Amino acid sequence: MSRPLSERQIGHGSLVVVDGLNIVTTRGGLHVIRDVSFHMERGEVVGLVGETGCGKSTLGLSLLGFVRPGLTFATGTVCVCEQDMLKATSRELRALRGSTISYVPQDSVTSLNPGLRIEQQFDEVLSVHGVEARGERRARIDDLLTQVDLPTSTEFLRRYPHQLSGGQQQRVAIAMSFACKPPVVVMDEPTTGLDVATQRKVLDAIDVLRRGSDSAVLFVSHDLSMLAAFADRLAVMYAGQIVETAASAHLRRRARHPYTFGLFEAIPDPTGRRALVGVPGNSPTPEQRLDGCSFAPRCRYALPACRDAEPRLTSVQHDDDPPKSDGEASTHLVRCLRSKELALLPRQTAPSRHPSLAGEVEASLLIADDLVAWHGPRRVLDHVDVHVPAGQCVALVGESGSGKTTIARCLVGLHVHFDGEVRLRGRRLERKARNRPRDTRRLLQYVFQNPYSSLNPRRSIASIVAQPLRVFFGTREQAARHEVVQALASVGLGEEYLHRYPHELSGGERQRVALARALIAGPSVLICDEVTSSLDVSVQAVTVDLLRRLQVDSGVSMLFITHDLPLVRHIADRVMVLHGGRLLEEGPADQLFASPRDPYTKSLLTADTDAWTAHRTADPPPQT
Repeated sequence: MSRPLSERQIGHGSLVVVDGLNIVTTRGGLHVIRDVSFHMERGEVVGLVGETGCGKSTLGLSLLGFVRPGLTFATGTVCVCEQDMLKATSRELRALRGSTISYVPQDSVTSLNPGLRIEQQFDEVLSVHGVEARGERRARIDDLLTQVDLPTSTEFLRRYPHQLSGGQQQRVAIAMSFACKPPVVVMDEPTTGLDVATQRKVLDAIDVLRRGSDSAVLFVSHDLSMLAAFADRLAVMYAGQIVETAASAHLRRRARHPYTFGLFEAIPDPTGRRALVGVPGNSPTPEQRLDGCSFAPRCRYALPACRDAEPRLTSVQHDDDPPKSDGEASTHLVRCLRSKELALLPRQTAPSRHPSLAGEVEASLLIADDLVAWHGPRRVLDHVDVHVPAGQCVALVGESGSGKTTIARCLVGLHVHFDGEVRLRGRRLERKARNRPRDTRRLLQYVFQNPYSSLNPRRSIASIVAQPLRVFFGTREQAARHEVVQALASVGLGEEYLHRYPHELSGGERQRVALARALIAGPSVLICDEVTSSLDVSVQAVTVDLLRRLQVDSGVSMLFITHDLPLVRHIADRVMVLHGGRLLEEGPADQLFASPRDPYTKSLLTADTDAWTAHRTADPPPQT
């Protein structure tokens, strides 16, 4: 039977105790974080998962005492190693950050000082926190680098951050966060955008350092499949609240909140037997949150009572759970009025994925023959051929640094240092985009990985989406309104977005705007470069379904660049596997996944299948 969560269940005496935390905007009094309580124990990994804008990063930063002065204020308690982080002075916080609690941001490039060598950056951290002897610092640096599987040579230590790969930069940032052996580490999306091989190295590095320091780790991520396998406990956030928390294995089998069901359902299945289904609708902003359950507008199980009163976080007792002593904390907490009823509903069978279109059309619309490309003196592509048939989706997969983005940039004329030939509809294209006819540029559209940096922050969404109409057709912005509204509608956005700016949108909404901008030009080929890598699983599922539907409805061809092989099963007709600038294998998606020939392809499929087995035992979402 469910019962209210009492204060004594929060976990006093833990390394981290968050009790009744509210973070509110000073202007408007809007709640960014609402009534959050949780605890963390020594050596424990707690995974914090949820959609973009739900408050994950804000909650993680609050553990470091970071509340934006003048913009937000906090109430409640945030204790780290018995230090009240919300009441600490600036001087006290500087002493605590790095030694008692450290932080790993999502973007390792911006977290490392571009003007300092790697050794200098480690030296700075260690000397600030009391390690004065140079020999002791060097020994500590060597030990940290060894634990994250990086070289300890003088040559490596004298490199600057830009001379490292993305995976190496991330491991350096992680090693620095453990330099002073802090009891608590907050990691904000440290594996986002990494291929499965690099991600595994980063996770191994985190695990080795965590065990060596016996630190508690709050791991913020939108990657539920990774967290379900890596974290000891999971906390699911929605609209600024924790809506469900439990041990990872327990939550996989016995999720009780409809939002958690939806997140598990949205994880790509590498076997291809289950459809990719997103959570319909959008997460509400603080301005849009209403009384009652915040998830009710998107919930297929909502009752009128769900909209009347906000549910409390209550404990769930399962029939086969061992009895608990008086006051012992429950391991499974959920914020849902119908959690017990949902446990009794029948389970739905997994639907099949989208049928492949491979084989229906044979003519190649976009062709690149014998591409050899350089970055300075270094060859990054070695005689690669690319064929995108009309009306089909070709997935280009490979780990970071394999040359995927270089191929895309050669195709659209953004990278000119290459040999070989690119043809669109049989017409040879100039290397530089500026030298190509305007109509040719219109037919070949590029959607970038990071929508925030590819959208002009000073222009409204209406102006951004209308830009291709101005460039390619000479249409004035006011005359383009109808077409802009239609383009936004095709990607699931309404007229209310016309006057907003990129910073007012979530990551998924920005990515839809980028798609609308590309589609309004009427392209024949759409090049999507890692367009889902920074999206949470529910928005990723909706985006992939949108792309597939647009492909079927409009007949547009796609080159879909990704490192996410399970996702490929749900969108691609053909697959190309790239490694070290060389094309190792190519073929129809179903055939390649069923019987890969190259050992590298087999290793990629094995790695993704192993990751999937960590969470595939989760109960499928219930049906009404």
